[in-house]
Amino acid sequence: LSVLAPPSPVSWMINAMVVSTFIYCLLRAIGTSALTTWFYQLVPADLRGRYWATDQLTTGVAIGVSLLVYAMFFSFLPIYTAFILLYLIATLGALFAYQQLKKLPDAEKPKPISLEKVMTETPRLMTEPSFFRSYLWISVTFFCGITPLAPFAVYYLKASAGVSTSQVILLTMLTYVGLIVANIAMRKHMDHIGAKPFFKAAFLSYALISAAWIVFLYTGGKAYWTLPFLFFLQGAGS
Repeated sequence: LSVLAPPSPVSWMINAMVVSTFIYCLLRAIGTSALTTWFYQLVPADLRGRYWATDQLTTGVAIGVSLLVYAMFFSFLPIYTAFILLYLIATLGALFAYQQLKKLPDAEKPKPISLEKVMTETPRLMTEPSFFRSYLWISVTFFCGITPLAPFAVYYLKASAGVSTSQVILLTMLTYVGLIVANIAMRKHMDHIGAKPFFKAAFLSYALISAAWIVFLYTGGKAYWTLPFLFFLQGAGS
């Protein structure tokens, strides 16, 4: 689509972008689930907290650097040329990651589960009283609330609050600063005190984010002092 570079959007291209985005999200969900299970078995139990915190930390740094590079692309290059470079970098990164994953050892293969058992056990796990059910439904509610937060917040700030693109990029950078700071703390302490305190801190962070957004919207988008706080906590909570 970027190579074709139409002067105005064409309907089939919009549909193709929607379909490709859906396929990307589906494949990412499958890949993330597989990688998490795989790495969980590879990493020793006493190092898992440090490993996952380091993983998030390096991811935050990489995303922050990428944002700066892509911002330069879109500032100095035609938009479709910038998109072509962006997707080329993403493709090369995916190929590099694939080559590195091939070098890792296989983990113990899980026992096969029949489709019938999945269909019968899943409803039971979702409805039978247990700690898992409590965690599951809290997580569903939590992620339904926070998943649209970033895209809708950016759209609102640009379309309604009059925040410039450069300011939005800076605020987005603060999100990853929050992620980096939180993971530095997690990396030092998670293996010693466990994950529970960090779960509590994450939920508390998003409660504060919700309250701050209410303040921002209640003032008609004039409480700009809350925005750095909002975006920093959004990264720390994630």
